[in-house]
Amino acid sequence: MDRPKRLLKRRELAALWLLSREGPTDIGEALDVLSREMCVTRRTAMSIIKALARLGLVSLRVSGGRIDFRVVDPLTYVRSVALSYIESRRRKCGR
Repeated sequence: MDRPKRLLKRRELAALWLLSREGPTDIGEALDVLSREMCVTRRTAMSIIKALARLGLVSLRVSGGRIDFRVVDPLTYVRSVALSYIESRRRKCGR
């Protein structure tokens, strides 16, 4: 995973964790999981998924009339954030 553009908001982080744990295969299942577990409307759940897609944490793909998607492992995201931070700190101290 590339360097993240920004840190996740709490709601996005919770959604990423839920989606990676539940493992839905299409967007309808993902919307159901988020709306049920996070007590949000389907419209808000779709906004969360779009935000995760813009950050590259969810990849959306249309195949045969349905929208499939894949979720990046949350540990991979945390690792990339940590490595990015460590790299920026090393540049500041000249190492």
